[in-house]
Amino acid sequence: MTHASHHLTLADIARHLDIAISGNGQQPIRGLATLKEAQPDQVAFLANRAYLKDLATTKAAAVLLHPEYGKHCPVSRLEIDNPYLGYAKLSQLFDPLPARDVIGVHPTAVVGENVTLGTDVSIQAHAVIEAGVVLGDRVVIGAGSVIGADSIIGEATRLHANVTLCHGVVIGKRGILQSGCVIGGDGFGFAHDGAGWHKIAQLGGVVLGDDVEVGSCSSIDRGALGDTVIGDDVKIDSQVQIAHNVIIGDHSALAGCVGIAGSTKVGKHCMLGGGVGLSGHLTICDGVQVTGMSLVTNSIHEPGVYSSGTGAMPNTQWRKNAVRFKQLDDIAKRLARLEKKQRD
Repeated sequence: MTHASHHLTLADIARHLDIAISGNGQQPIRGLATLKEAQPDQVAFLANRAYLKDLATTKAAAVLLHPEYGKHCPVSRLEIDNPYLGYAKLSQLFDPLPARDVIGVHPTAVVGENVTLGTDVSIQAHAVIEAGVVLGDRVVIGAGSVIGADSIIGEATRLHANVTLCHGVVIGKRGILQSGCVIGGDGFGFAHDGAGWHKIAQLGGVVLGDDVEVGSCSSIDRGALGDTVIGDDVKIDSQVQIAHNVIIGDHSALAGCVGIAGSTKVGKHCMLGGGVGLSGHLTICDGVQVTGMSLVTNSIHEPGVYSSGTGAMPNTQWRKNAVRFKQLDDIAKRLARLEKKQRD
């Protein structure tokens, strides 16, 4: 449940979404809620048929829904072709976070030499801003965050508490970096001499485009020579690992626990499900969707949906199938011999 920090009416909400109202436009609205939990001063939304059963009994002031369900709505309605997108846009009106930002530098923060601060910047308690950093207008640096030397952060970007940007990282405009993420740590580069490992200095950087979100405790490693590059409007979930010199195209989305090995290039408008692994030095073309827990070991050159692995099943069935799997090569050879004998 969410609450507005200022007074809004149903008419205000309709104007924000540029849609018409069927109902009382002067109804005060204080927040958003689900169909089942909404109160008479809240807006609910219907974006999934599974919740159609809750529409008839909702107590919401109004419901955001597709026109095909308008006749089933017992309260005021806001008809829109994509209700979930409408809900996303409305949620910004009720987000209390920006109202809590205190403009200025907290007394406990440490700011290095030659730092450039834009207007209305908020640097919270115990943050560290190293030398040569540039912060754009309305940037928010959360408590305990560390911004490495010579990094650049674009306007209206928000770093939550305890974010680490290593040196020379570039972040675009309107980014969101969640707590615990590390941008620009060393890539995993070592050379073996037969007895032990020798570290390869990681000399590149990391560049994040505009409107990028990085989830909590995710890591984006700096490049070994060139930069690791994340395109505009890329959304990265929590606990994702992106290795050195990876390139991710605009508007792609990576769900939790994705791991991408070094120098792999992911195209635009790609979607990687939870736990997907991409091997190194691959190319994934635009418009690829990989379903959860899949392992990709070869480049993908045609857009579409790709999967690997098997779904869960009872253990006894899995054990039998595992035995059969080990026999597949022998079975295939026997089948080929039988086919050849039949042809002859």
